[in-house]
Amino acid sequence: MELQRLCLCGVCSTNFKSSFRYGRSVSLMLIEVLNLQSNGVFEVVATEQQAMRCVVEERPLLRVIVGQETMLVRAWNRLMDDETAIMGLYGMGRVGKTTLLTQINNKFCKAYYGVEIVIWVVVSNDLRVENIQDDIAEKLGLCGEGWNRKKKRHKVTDIHAHMKNKKFVLLLDDIWRKVDLTEIGVPFPTRENRCKVVFTTRSREVCGHMGVDDPMEVQCLTDNEAWDLFEKKVGPLTLKSHPCILEQARRVAAKCCGLPIALNVIGETMSSKRTIQEWDLAVQVLNSYAADFSGMDDQVLPILKYSYDNLKDDQIKSCFEYCSLFPEDHLIEKEKLIDYWICEGFITENEDRERTVNQGYKIIGILVRSCLLMEEESNKSKVKMHDVVREMALWITSDL
Repeated sequence: MELQRLCLCGVCSTNFKSSFRYGRSVSLMLIEVLNLQSNGVFEVVATEQQAMRCVVEERPLLRVIVGQETMLVRAWNRLMDDETAIMGLYGMGRVGKTTLLTQINNKFCKAYYGVEIVIWVVVSNDLRVENIQDDIAEKLGLCGEGWNRKKKRHKVTDIHAHMKNKKFVLLLDDIWRKVDLTEIGVPFPTRENRCKVVFTTRSREVCGHMGVDDPMEVQCLTDNEAWDLFEKKVGPLTLKSHPCILEQARRVAAKCCGLPIALNVIGETMSSKRTIQEWDLAVQVLNSYAADFSGMDDQVLPILKYSYDNLKDDQIKSCFEYCSLFPEDHLIEKEKLIDYWICEGFITENEDRERTVNQGYKIIGILVRSCLLMEEESNKSKVKMHDVVREMALWITSDL
């Protein structure tokens, strides 16, 4: 445009003075460009924005995980939903809640999902706010002698100050009662700050106390999934060492009723048993008194017993123990069960019959929400005991 203005038909200048000034400015500009080229550093003229990363520690997983693929997809999709701020995973002891939470944690290692930091805290039955604060502080880089000398209220303000502007995911494993985030110093997760809290618990009731009215239940494995896990634990050499072992192995796996910890422990125990007599004995022991089976009384039943120990009083414990008198897989009518409890004196009968029955329903509700009784899906008027939970109840009563 400037050349067209200064030149006549692109051949000669219409204004010699202006053309001179324009030519001089172009010449000076070219000299400046040459100086920059000779003196400047242009190996990298532009860099891509550094890839965003999430601060997260990858956690070890079990070597063999079976039957959680669908559950993981459901849990992850719910967690990533903008409407989800707090998510609860509940289920009976060692059903796979921690394994599922670990897989969620590790997914944050593989890609960036808009989260700056993922913090894992094991809470356990002995909930101590100071311990939770210390675990969080360690992940935030706050630990040291100065931190240890601080009072609890100062730790609250420090944690809150460091987390309030971060998009965090807090994973709380194995909680037994409400964890007060404010008491710890953790900002409450909301849709606006896009922070998340995920917890695991054995109690459906705890989910309610945490403000989660629609928690995800981690259920036992299906029959096919259970066999798949048991088969991997025992190994092909043992299963093929005698033509009749495979049939007995399926019976043994069925006794675990899909509970991963039982399948793992019993499968590992049987992996070296390559005579049919040993497998026959295993079936006989599991059918008579499972606590006598190797590994059950020290690796399986004591872990399940934590749920029993967490029951509030002896009345509820007695009602639970009574349920073990029913046969395996027996569907128990709630009304009849309450009448039995009344007859046994576990529930004090008074003139108000309705109130007495309601007390029985309250106890059933506590046991169901503690995953010690299971409600029949098609008929809510009946309950039953998981076979391994029943063995735990019999094991407890044998020591009384």
